[in-house]
Amino acid sequence: MRSPKAFTLPEVLIVIGILAILAVIVILAVDPVARFENARDARRLSDTQAMTSALHQYVIDHKGVFPDGLDATERQIGTARSGCALTTRQCAVQGDQDCLDLTSALTPYLHGIPSDPKNGNDGLTHYSVRVGPDNALLVEACDLSE
Repeated sequence: MRSPKAFTLPEVLIVIGILAILAVIVILAVDPVARFENARDARRLSDTQAMTSALHQYVIDHKGVFPDGLDATERQIGTARSGCALTTRQCAVQGDQDCLDLTSALTPYLHGIPSDPKNGNDGLTHYSVRVGPDNALLVEACDLSE
């Protein structure tokens, strides 16, 4: 009897089936949705740190004076003039016109005002800012995953 020199069709199909099952198991184990959420949250935290640092530098350069419009009222950062009300677990921007354009104030310190990677844009960034107790600057990412 001669030994076969090639795989038969049923053998090839069985191997392909096993590889497909393993691929599905790996994809489900990795959970790509959670990975994307984690990546967006990491970017949000990086953005808030960058804006906080830029605001601190602005205050230092202007001898303790905050940018115009920055006070204890929580405002959404962006170029929009209305539509800024935003209530999430992290933010409570109450007024429809509680917008704050920090573009000109922060241009020397940032290449551009960041916006939320999923929901933000230049007009409504989905980041908020306010002056907290003891004149602490509070920049928050409004859409952090739970």
